[in-house]
Amino acid sequence: LCVRMLSLSRSFCTVDAAVRAALRGKESFALLSASERGQYLLQCANALEHEDVEREFALSETADTRRPISETLESVREVAACLRYFGGIASSLVLGDVVDANTSSSSRSLLTYTTREPLGVCGGIGAWNYPLEGLVWKLAPAIVAGNMFIFKPDNATPSSAQKLCDLLSLPHNAFQVVTGGADVGEALTLHEDVDAVAFTGSLATGQKVNRAAASCHNLKKVALELGGKSPLIVCNDFDVSTAASIAINANFYSSGV
Repeated sequence: LCVRMLSLSRSFCTVDAAVRAALRGKESFALLSASERGQYLLQCANALEHEDVEREFALSETADTRRPISETLESVREVAACLRYFGGIASSLVLGDVVDANTSSSSRSLLTYTTREPLGVCGGIGAWNYPLEGLVWKLAPAIVAGNMFIFKPDNATPSSAQKLCDLLSLPHNAFQVVTGGADVGEALTLHEDVDAVAFTGSLATGQKVNRAAASCHNLKKVALELGGKSPLIVCNDFDVSTAASIAINANFYSSGV
């Protein structure tokens, strides 16, 4: 019990330091226009498309996940495309709407409008199998919307997250990486100044994340991507051998076979 409490205490200190840094920079980062924030993503995409940088990231992914280099090269290209997409749509984000609230029975002219504001500090917890893609799918939309983002990669595959953090070089501590085991993820989920958490992993851990987030006073928002073993529903009019081939590819695509 004492060892467990000490581990939790250290993990909380690690996460709390990142959250405090994010809170200090939150207002300054939110003052950047969406287009300015998008430029950081576009610049990172450009850098990843350089052959030497692309291969550096692919080798890092291969070393961590043991996926074949042909596949991790494709992963880096998909990451660059994702960053380019969100960086490209940043300038077209709708930051609010004007709603016509006038009715035939109203004797006054009414103006009703909505505004969209950054949620705040968002946390992400990644899985081991596709660490770079899993990070960027969470990171890019959060950053474009003006949020601060703290990411905990899987303990077995942490390399690419820190490399991307260094390459992206966002100001005001807008993107930080914290490493460690389940205790760090738990501390991130339970932190009262984290406004949302996105998790990719197993159903059992996803349920724990959901319960932990719900127990917080701020009732943080949760996004869950929970895995299975590529189940298929095969209808009577579909070729069984084709279905079997799809199932094998889905389950063993990353094995290097």
